[in-house]
Amino acid sequence: MTALIPAFPRQVGLGALALGLALLGPTAGAAQAGDDVELLQFLTSTGVDSDAKAKARWRDKGDSIDFKVEIEQVPAQTYELWVAGVNRGVLLPEPGEPGEFEAEFENPLDPPKPLFNFDVFNQLIEVRDTSGVVYISDVFAPSGGGGSGGGSGGSSGTGSGGGTTEDPFSGKGRSKIETILANVSGTSATPDFNAKGRLRFESRPKKGFTEVRFEVDTENLDAAEYEVRIDGVGGPAITPVFDATGFIQIEIDFRLPVSDDPPMEAVGNELDINLPLDFDPLGRSISVVRIIDGAVVLEGVLPETKLVSGVRPPNRAGRQFRDLGRTKADRLQIELLNNGVVHRAQGQVILEQGVAGVALGVKLEDVPAGEYGVFVSAPGSDGATPRLIGSLDVIDDEGEVVFATLPVDGALPLDLDATPLKGQHIEVRAGDDVDDSVVLSAFIPSSVLEGTGRYRREQRRIDKHTGEMSNASLNLINAGGFIDAAELGDVTLFDDPQFRDLDASGSLRWSLRKGIERLQVSLKDLPAGHYVMLFIHADLSVDAVHVEVGDNGRLNVKLDSSLDPLKEIPNKRLVLQFEALGSHLLVVDDDGRIVLQAVIE
Repeated sequence: MTALIPAFPRQVGLGALALGLALLGPTAGAAQAGDDVELLQFLTSTGVDSDAKAKARWRDKGDSIDFKVEIEQVPAQTYELWVAGVNRGVLLPEPGEPGEFEAEFENPLDPPKPLFNFDVFNQLIEVRDTSGVVYISDVFAPSGGGGSGGGSGGSSGTGSGGGTTEDPFSGKGRSKIETILANVSGTSATPDFNAKGRLRFESRPKKGFTEVRFEVDTENLDAAEYEVRIDGVGGPAITPVFDATGFIQIEIDFRLPVSDDPPMEAVGNELDINLPLDFDPLGRSISVVRIIDGAVVLEGVLPETKLVSGVRPPNRAGRQFRDLGRTKADRLQIELLNNGVVHRAQGQVILEQGVAGVALGVKLEDVPAGEYGVFVSAPGSDGATPRLIGSLDVIDDEGEVVFATLPVDGALPLDLDATPLKGQHIEVRAGDDVDDSVVLSAFIPSSVLEGTGRYRREQRRIDKHTGEMSNASLNLINAGGFIDAAELGDVTLFDDPQFRDLDASGSLRWSLRKGIERLQVSLKDLPAGHYVMLFIHADLSVDAVHVEVGDNGRLNVKLDSSLDPLKEIPNKRLVLQFEALGSHLLVVDDDGRIVLQAVIE
């Protein structure tokens, strides 16, 4: 894969941008050979013409998708196809077949067939004459047909049966989808830097209905009251207000049919909330909102199922993201999610940064030719206008564009002060107007770990005699937002998430036994250089430990309160001269930028 920014030593500034995005290769999750599926449904006559017969067919041929409606045994006249109350054009007479008419649409565009760019599943299909008389009227909700891989996640293409309008998930097939809840609290006045979560959707078509489970799972929310909203902070609440005080994990479980589990149940440090699923979360944003200040702490997008979107969605949280830079560069790949507006549309975003600047690449595949706008909006936006940062032209189903904070030939300008990226929602719309439909979207996490979710499992143990914590294994979080600007000890801090190292990570182990306190801090994927570990205590006093990270980007240092000072080894073994328990640890680079952090509690 060709980088936006050529590979360079971590301490070297941003180089010239290479605009070779076309070498990205096929997007992960694209339908493979053998994914063909055909769904057929006979449509009900209104009785105006007792002889009239009609059928609708939806077909995925692997490299295209089409939809056709046929009517037969009707008088020769002009007939119109209406879908969900919208006139989609006339049905053309079949040559040599009197009384037979059809309308066929295809995506990608295949003239003379019109473009298939509208939803048909669970929509009312009507065939009318030009005077408005309705001959055919039925909801398109077919049972799944032949072909392998038609369902999401490699299912057999099974759709829901029954064709009832009371089942909002009819026709969406068997599916399992998981995406992250991104920590977007860095944009608030009081960030919750170690909160994290995921969205999980699973559907199983049954005889006459679809069994569906939708989960909103969170971890490490600060002690406060919250609710979950759909479609931004101004959207409707889908949960009652709940209090996260005393809970590490909170699982909110929506089910259809309704579960027999109690509405709310606490088990140790876990809280389970069970609710009926009376809405469709697919293709929509989900926000975890803190009540006291209205801040969005976590937010995510749940894409449509493969049967609807034509693109296999991620089936495990974190699969949407990929660390391309690893130890050599800061480069994160993000798969854009399809919300069902344009069948088979897919794309990628690549965020890359160096000491001197930031670059953003956007690549689209399998979308109709035309101009598409790239927009960025703040998390939980309610009525706020998304910001257009540029547009790209799609030719032969593909298009790409690069934005950069440096003046580079071929790249559009990127102003992070006016349009920050990390912790923001990026959208590709079918045009450069905010009223144009969103085709693809994703959240841009503040770090690789925030996206992939590959944290170590945290552990805390309590001494059964004293009731106090005796040891702990914790992650150092690269999640953004804590201190804007401050003087702590001999270091001036600032925290600019837009330029923070993308893939820096770390962990710590703490223990207290027989009055001896020990702390081991492990860092990796950091640029080589000098760092300060600042321990901020409850009384706001600060202790500092200075360390050096080598060219391999790693550091493993142990601090021990019982160590003889004469046996200290710089960067490896040091005397722990203060109480670490209860402190907020910040790992800060030479520029005063906060790289990693954790609370030892």
